[in-house]
Amino acid sequence: MPDIRILNQEKITSHGNIRGRQHVTAILEAAMEAADPYNNTRNLIRVENNKLIVGNPDFEPSGSPRTGEDVFDLNELGRIFVFGAGKGMHRVAKAIEDTLDDRLTGGHIVIKYGDEVDLKKIGHTFGAHPAPDEGCAAGCQRILEMTRGMKENDLVFTIAGSGVSS
Repeated sequence: MPDIRILNQEKITSHGNIRGRQHVTAILEAAMEAADPYNNTRNLIRVENNKLIVGNPDFEPSGSPRTGEDVFDLNELGRIFVFGAGKGMHRVAKAIEDTLDDRLTGGHIVIKYGDEVDLKKIGHTFGAHPAPDEGCAAGCQRILEMTRGMKENDLVFTIAGSGVSS
């Protein structure tokens, strides 16, 4: 069952053109569901038969010079990390965490103050947006520290969203 994002739907649809308001809230809910970084990330990565598959033809831009899925044998991979920053990245990180479960080593993301976080293996630092602050710098420092000692067979998901330019 998808998350309900319009929390006051009952109030919005209780008066005026009720049927029209119900249709509009349903359309808005569907649009937000389709744009949710969590859902889109879950559609981009999956694990099948001890293989990590990254990619989805439905997400490939027309004329892309590189197409198809990347397949990684989980038996041949070392550690798997997630590093990133930007608005909405807590939802991307959560999707990767849920997909990889105990195969994920960890990681760190920098997200904006106020984002609700439900991550178990991926750490986070809150930072300001649009102008960076000490939190942004501290989060980047943490990411840099975690990358030291990486090995050739380690895999890193680098995630970035709007606000990362801060």
